[in-house]
Amino acid sequence: MASVSLAVLQFPVGTTNPSHTHPCSAELLFLVQGSLEVGFVDTTNKLFSQTLQAGTMSLPITLFATSIDDMILAKAFKTDVATIQALKAGLAPKP
Repeated sequence: MASVSLAVLQFPVGTTNPSHTHPCSAELLFLVQGSLEVGFVDTTNKLFSQTLQAGTMSLPITLFATSIDDMILAKAFKTDVATIQALKAGLAPKP
């Protein structure tokens, strides 16, 4: 069974988010204030990183490349299945 979780975190200036894992899942970030350096290491040990600015969101491709049902994603993001499918299509690797 697939599920979606939500957490709200506050990081004081100059602190870091402790290293952690999300086996078989993904992480969605939305930054309200300031900037935050974020990143992840994939299963081939490749680092992907970026600096988020307030008002920006990071939607990892892996969030939409899971077996989570489109209806569950639509409910989690308070949208419809067509929008989820459009997001998946827009994030799909280009040939």
